Amino acid sequence: MPQFYPLYESSEIAIAHDKRNCWLYVQWLGNHNVDSIRNGCLLLLHYLQETKSAKLLNDDTHVTIAAQITDADLDWRPGDTPCEGSAVWVGSTFYSMLASAGLQFIAWVNAPSVLNRRTADLALNVSETVQLPENRPLVVTFDDLASAYEWLQKREIKRPVTSEIPLFIH
Repeated sequence: MPQFYPLYESSEIAIAHDKRNCWLYVQWLGNHNVDSIRNGCLLLLHYLQETKSAKLLNDDTHVTIAAQITDADLDWRPGDTPCEGSAVWVGSTFYSMLASAGLQFIAWVNAPSVLNRRTADLALNVSETVQLPENRPLVVTFDDLASAYEWLQKREIKRPVTSEIPLFIH
């Protein structure tokens, strides 16, 4: 049974640390726009760095509206500067930040709406076209939380992770 320690909660996002598995669990909630996505991503990055987690369970099952893909997203080419918080920004800039922070695995649980999944799919496609560090996180998508949890649990961390648990988690 997972032991989640809540780190942050709002009406848009909940971030918890799974003590047993030493990973972050991020649950996106309700409606999202470019600003809420960017802010949520930066919060996620902050707690990823604080906990030194190498794995992320990203849960979109409670997303009702995601920022929709724009023409700028669709016309983006490597080398262009993406709009912060957009699917392209997530797939390029933010994924680079995650790699630099030591994240190795992301189990991404899809939103139930096909329209909302398009945003996640674009972010993943962009991440494969940009030059990320060699230590890019491996991202696998799932349609249910149980499968994502099981997959993430089986991933072997490639580098040593400190056994130190930050003081604020005790």
